[in-house]
Amino acid sequence: MKPPPELPREGRLRLEGNVAAAIQLALEDFLPGKALPPEGTRPEEACLYRTDSYDVTAAPEPTGVVQVRFTVDEQACPTNALWGSSGALARMDRTAHAVDIRTMRILAVGNHAHLRHTAQAPAEEKPQEGVKEFE
Repeated sequence: MKPPPELPREGRLRLEGNVAAAIQLALEDFLPGKALPPEGTRPEEACLYRTDSYDVTAAPEPTGVVQVRFTVDEQACPTNALWGSSGALARMDRTAHAVDIRTMRILAVGNHAHLRHTAQAPAEEKPQEGVKEFE
């Protein structure tokens, strides 16, 4: 059996196993493997539902949590025409996950700087009298 060739030095990345596992867990939550674009998705939005349309940034913290962020790669999925469209981009661009690598659980998910904890259900609010709700 012949040993595998040495990996090229240029462009090579080294990730700790826990960071790679945190990225994989966050990616599976962000874009499940068999997920298809919702019915009615415009053709120019379809790329938002492919994993190769995103760049990944991961930041391990000393507390055992890895912050994982997915950002649309403009070369793989041009989004200039999508701003203000159906809202798919607003929901998917720059999604961040906080992953506890000790338990391999997602602690929080959110867009931009706003993370929501996954362990708690959002409080149900009653509309105020005379206040119109928007969908």
